[in-house]
Amino acid sequence: MIGAVAVQCEDALAYGDEDLTALQTMADQLAIAIDNARLLGDLESAHAELVRTKTFEAIATATGEAIHWVGNKAAPIPGSVARVSEDVVKYFLMARALVDQAPPELQAHKYAQMLKQAGADVAESGPNLAELQEELERLPLKRLRRVLSVASIFEDLDIVEQSARAILNIKEDLIGPARQKRVAPVHLPDLLRETVRSMGIPAAVVRFLLVEEVPPVLADSDQLNRVFVNLIKNAMEAMEKVEEKKLFVWVHAADDPAFVVAEITDNGEGIPPEVMDKIWVAFYTTKGDRGGTGLGLPACVKIVNQLGGKIMVESVIGEGTTFSVYLPVVKST
Repeated sequence: MIGAVAVQCEDALAYGDEDLTALQTMADQLAIAIDNARLLGDLESAHAELVRTKTFEAIATATGEAIHWVGNKAAPIPGSVARVSEDVVKYFLMARALVDQAPPELQAHKYAQMLKQAGADVAESGPNLAELQEELERLPLKRLRRVLSVASIFEDLDIVEQSARAILNIKEDLIGPARQKRVAPVHLPDLLRETVRSMGIPAAVVRFLLVEEVPPVLADSDQLNRVFVNLIKNAMEAMEKVEEKKLFVWVHAADDPAFVVAEITDNGEGIPPEVMDKIWVAFYTTKGDRGGTGLGLPACVKIVNQLGGKIMVESVIGEGTTFSVYLPVVKST
């Protein structure tokens, strides 16, 4: 029982059989409508709960992958720092030993005083360094050059810097699209010219095909610039092994007059068909140890989708790839 429909009239026998049939039909239809409304409400609640569950699952998965990725990037840092610290200590020990044997006039030099003080500070801050000093004394010059070099120190510092930059880049790729946007009309040809110029790409590599008369798009220029920096950077990396690199930047009106399209084309190695769908997945990267985070393209998609646009890709192995960014034009008032 859902409810009751009461129909009253002061006149006796006011309703005939046809009236009762019509009223019964109305009551039945009303009952069906109420029941459907209840079912729709239940369905909406179930859908909302499903969305919440899937959202939590996605957040948990992304968080787990982010932690794993950051852990991998941070893993080389402690070892590199330890090697740099050990090498610096050895250099200071050698410098102190050399200063101690120098003539008095040389020991009085300010550089000698600084090296002597640094060696003393190292000895105070670290463990007993007598054994390490003896080991350095025993090693012949040829062996000493193999176990200790300034180049190895800079290599380890470079590893630390690259790891730190990669971790900072993942932060920007994760939270960049969520920043508050400053939306304004943007002229795509001007933005792309400035983007390519800021990236320092040689003029001989780039070919601009820009239709200046295209209408402006409504976007945050900083975020849109980040989209094209990612796409152009990927294109240049795809052409790394190509002798004659060609990067085409094309802006023109789309078939749909409500959109303008910007195309970034390279003549690189192309994207294999079996990974075409995976390139949009967070943390998936084909760059291996070249420093890719696997978040650049997902961030691009999120930014463009927020603007009401879309990104499409076409690629042929051995010939190149084209990323097409469709953006809605500013509606005339």
